[in-house]
Amino acid sequence: MHPNNEQKQPQPPRNPVIHSMTRRYKHLDYQAARHCFMLTLRVEEHAPLFGSIMPPAAPAARTAATPLAAIHRGASATPTATVALTPLGEAVRAAWLALPATYPELCIYEDDFVVMPEHFHGLLFVTQRLRQHLSRIVAHFKADCNNAYRYLLTQGATRPVGQGRQWLAAYQEADAATQAAMRQWLQERQLPPAARGEQPTPAAMNRGAEAKPPFQITRPGSHPKVGLLFAINYTDTLAIGPDQIETKRQYIRNNPQSRWLRSSNTDWLQPKRASLDTGLTAAALQRYLRSVCRPTQATPEALAAITARLIPFAAIHRGAQEPPPARGDMPTLRCDTYGNRALLAERLLPVVCHQRDKARFAEQKARCMEAAAQGAVLVSACIAPGEQDIIDTAIANGYTVVRIVDNGFPEIYHPSTAQTELCSQGRLLLVSPWSYQYR
Repeated sequence: MHPNNEQKQPQPPRNPVIHSMTRRYKHLDYQAARHCFMLTLRVEEHAPLFGSIMPPAAPAARTAATPLAAIHRGASATPTATVALTPLGEAVRAAWLALPATYPELCIYEDDFVVMPEHFHGLLFVTQRLRQHLSRIVAHFKADCNNAYRYLLTQGATRPVGQGRQWLAAYQEADAATQAAMRQWLQERQLPPAARGEQPTPAAMNRGAEAKPPFQITRPGSHPKVGLLFAINYTDTLAIGPDQIETKRQYIRNNPQSRWLRSSNTDWLQPKRASLDTGLTAAALQRYLRSVCRPTQATPEALAAITARLIPFAAIHRGAQEPPPARGDMPTLRCDTYGNRALLAERLLPVVCHQRDKARFAEQKARCMEAAAQGAVLVSACIAPGEQDIIDTAIANGYTVVRIVDNGFPEIYHPSTAQTELCSQGRLLLVSPWSYQYR
């Protein structure tokens, strides 16, 4: 038999692709001009090496009559939380501000980045075509931060994490002359040239031409499976258009305040897993979907995919080794919640807008506002534009609402600034029956 006609051996199945925000866009030109990137880097082991959250000078007090527009603008009549930076945090801040001195194609604004205790957010505006890929710029930034981190390690001004333990051990085992050379080399580079009031040298403009440090950073034969200061990789998000840029700008500026609110109100501002029992079984849900959907929609594959993403009671409260329940005792589906769960004890009013009732929308909206004024809590998934309009109006008038969201809550969940404020006031509850999936 000819080799080309031989039956091909079956290939082993590929591992599933795990989507991550650290994956790069395949078809994006990362060196093109007129781009705005939001970069996120986290400290190895999530260690709070850069500073600590300082609460507002006076407790933030908002009333139910506070206009929602003021919340969306991030405006506040009271002081907001800030970050008290450590020397390492100050060095990271200086390294970021010094990037345009080495890369004049970049533009950085003072209020468009934040150094948080264990991570960093920054907006990077590309005004001209970059000479190097964005990843090279991030590597440059990391290198400057790493130099400051190593120097502060030798001074005992910060604690080691990740590879920093290996590096500090190598430094402590070195002789006095090597330690002096290490300190001198690092002290000269602990801050970028622009942060020291100097002009960048040609060597600084081209990091490949820089002299190698007079010491071994890691032990011979060791493999850097973890980062030195920052964890391996980074997250980049491309902001398209002024609205997205403004959204990310407000997120960055309100990051310390949101962190303080979450840490001071863990009952409302932390996801509560499987905290709401729907009283509905997966089998009952499938029967309902078959009755309201076309056969081409409610296929066995589609129903199985939906069921796989729901949050079953058994997955949370029954051990994996326990036998399945009897047919008459099937587990009910649960929902994760974020916000004021006490709203569920009030009178709930579902808000659903149908296309066939479009002519009576004004009447429906007025009746919803009247019920909300009498203490009813409006509940909606905000699928139709009319539903979103009613919920937005209720929030603007100071009423309480429950929103059903179409994706679950990740382990580290950060809602929008407006939603965080509303949840901290007890005016909003987010509910999701879905397990979280990155998309």
